[in-house]
Amino acid sequence: MNEPRPPTDEEWDATPQAVKDFFLATVARLEDTIQKQQVIIEQQQKTIERQQRTIERLENRVSELEERLKLNSSNSSKPPSSDLNKTKKKKKAPGKRKRGAQKGHEGKTRTLLPIEEVDEIVSCVPQICSHCDHSFSGQEDEEPQRHQVTEIPPIKPFVTEYQLHSLVCPCCQKKTRGQLPEGVTFSAFGPRLQAIVSVSSGLYFNSRRKIVSMLEDFFGVVISLGSVSQLERNTSAALEFPVQEAHEFVKKSDAANVDETGYRQEKKKSWLWVAVTRFVTVFCAGLGRNRKALNILLGESYHGIVTSDRYPVYKKYENHQRQLCWAHLIRDFERWILRGGKSEDLGLMLLEQVDLMFKQLKHARDGTLRRHLLQFRMNKIQKKVESLLFEATSCGHEKTEGTARDILGQKEGLWTFVKLEEIEPTNNAAERALRPAVIWRKRSFGADSREGSRFVERILTTNASLKAQDRDVLEYVTAAIQAHRRNELPPSLLPTP
Repeated sequence: MNEPRPPTDEEWDATPQAVKDFFLATVARLEDTIQKQQVIIEQQQKTIERQQRTIERLENRVSELEERLKLNSSNSSKPPSSDLNKTKKKKKAPGKRKRGAQKGHEGKTRTLLPIEEVDEIVSCVPQICSHCDHSFSGQEDEEPQRHQVTEIPPIKPFVTEYQLHSLVCPCCQKKTRGQLPEGVTFSAFGPRLQAIVSVSSGLYFNSRRKIVSMLEDFFGVVISLGSVSQLERNTSAALEFPVQEAHEFVKKSDAANVDETGYRQEKKKSWLWVAVTRFVTVFCAGLGRNRKALNILLGESYHGIVTSDRYPVYKKYENHQRQLCWAHLIRDFERWILRGGKSEDLGLMLLEQVDLMFKQLKHARDGTLRRHLLQFRMNKIQKKVESLLFEATSCGHEKTEGTARDILGQKEGLWTFVKLEEIEPTNNAAERALRPAVIWRKRSFGADSREGSRFVERILTTNASLKAQDRDVLEYVTAAIQAHRRNELPPSLLPTP
């Protein structure tokens, strides 16, 4: 069918005017309709594009929330107590294993004290034979069976009254009052009682009300809440110098495990930092989570090896000066597996390499693998791990790609433990040191003052350092309080040679 041709000028001139007007009006209406339809189509296209963007955003959000629902202590920094769906252990078939210690198990028995350390000896000598009723007289066993019972006698507080006499001088008629002996202050409580209060709070995480009840129930000592707080402040002052000395020691150490956790001071969000060395551990409370806080903890120019997670503030140190925590990396790889696709494949392969790495390290630690062989095998693992991380930078998942790029940017810090035998591949030491502080924080909700934070960091530093050196905490705190009351230097928290 031939397309209609437009009319010629002669045909148009011969057309009646009414037809011309009708035709032109119809064309105008059609053009107007077309324009309106074009506007509608453009608006619909914009709406479709906006809806597509919304769908993409919502799909990403759903993926993110689904991933978050699957997070637990094994693939994130969440504590084990927050795990909702804990893995149930498979029940073992009955009858295959008896309850209690198994055959071949090395038994544990209580060691008897030497005779010279026993407070009382009671001889239990039989009077008649249990078989024939024959009487015994004057006979004793040269090697009797020994049985010891440990008991705590009733504790009664020892109260000393100091009577300060005032005498009038016969010459000038003025009074002179007697002075307390050296080391005795106007505190109503002695150094050991003050140490028990402080250790009960800082080591055993008892609240002040519980400490008040404990002192009255166990020792018959009546004390107020305000006095408990005052004793804590006095102990904090007594520990100030040795904790400062310990802090300077850590700043000059060759290696430190560093971590931080949330903390509240004066009802505001702050952070509690810890630096762990072999024998000395230092806490700093009431700081921010920034480079300034890290400088306070380790100093502005720390030259040792820093073991930590990948929090950006630690990038202050050069990569060769760092050891990234492999426990945190394992959690990252576990999270990759939750995302499916190529992220899952790469996560599984990386975990295989990590498992192989720790097996080799275990053999080196127990002496079945020489150090140079460990380094040779670690070199192969290192190349494989870095190759997988590089592949992850273009796996198609934005978060996985970002994590892989971040790790590769600090890859030298992954393998410091291979070069230096004394460096651990994880930051477990710092996390273990923070665990008591986290329990205390959850039970006490932080400190209400700057002075309270000073007590927290000083008593935690004292406890952790003394435990690492196998020293008695109560005896040390008592000695430090006694020295402080005599205006003498307290004993050091540093390890003896």
